[in-house]
Amino acid sequence: AALLKRAFMFLEDGEWQQAHGYCERVLDADPENAEAYLGELMAELGVRMRAGLRDVAEPFDASDRCAKAMRFGDAALRAELEAAYEAAPKSSDGRVLSEDGRERDPRVTAAEMEFGDLLFALVNVARKMGIDAEAALRASNAKFRRRFAQIERAAWERGRNVEDLSLDEMEACWQQAKEEE
Repeated sequence: AALLKRAFMFLEDGEWQQAHGYCERVLDADPENAEAYLGELMAELGVRMRAGLRDVAEPFDASDRCAKAMRFGDAALRAELEAAYEAAPKSSDGRVLSEDGRERDPRVTAAEMEFGDLLFALVNVARKMGIDAEAALRASNAKFRRRFAQIERAAWERGRNVEDLSLDEMEACWQQAKEEE
């Protein structure tokens, strides 16, 4: 119960990775803990409070975490999740709409959910290895920006825009940027 309480405190603070980690620890001990699956779902969706599930514009009913929370949850939790899903904006035929009002392709949504699961798994591996995943991502983004800035400079020196470079030219500039670091 204490680990789950910590997970929900991290959710309130917007610390998604920490919340996910604590939910995983709860699930390691109790793989049918519906509240832990709910916590993981909230972290996945970037929701701080349970009531915030009603404001999520993205469909979440295809999520494995939602399915497990429904499967292992009591009647009150199932009703809460169903009500949150019903509150999501929908098209005339009942399909969930994205934030911009367009219909979401369920295959894309499922792929996004699977990709999100993969990212969470990688973050969990990093945590177990003692790596700060967020710091690693920031460093990688900074490295990408430096290299891309070199590609832009190389294009400018040739009197061209980056958009006008062929893929082979961009790759050559990229490799040169890597060598110069």
